[in-house]
Amino acid sequence: MDAPPSLIAILTQNGNRRVLHLLNWTGDAEDEANSLPPVENVTVRMTTPDGAKVRRLSTFLEAPLRRKESGRELELRLSRVEAYQVDTVEFE
Repeated sequence: MDAPPSLIAILTQNGNRRVLHLLNWTGDAEDEANSLPPVENVTVRMTTPDGAKVRRLSTFLEAPLRRKESGRELELRLSRVEAYQVDTVEFE
């Protein structure tokens, strides 16, 4: 993932579905203003299963999401992540 260290990524798998949770966390419990600047221009790369193709790509929160496929690599590009985002990739 190309993003600042404040963006935490957790990838889970269930069958042919991958769910990517992105959490923007400064880790500053002392920040009383609760300011959380968004993370911009995030790129995530993952290896696709052997012989699989992307059937569906969706986001939990409405956000621009671009994808690029090359061989077995899937690249997801998000222009902006606020506090939280979930992207789901289903393969066939």
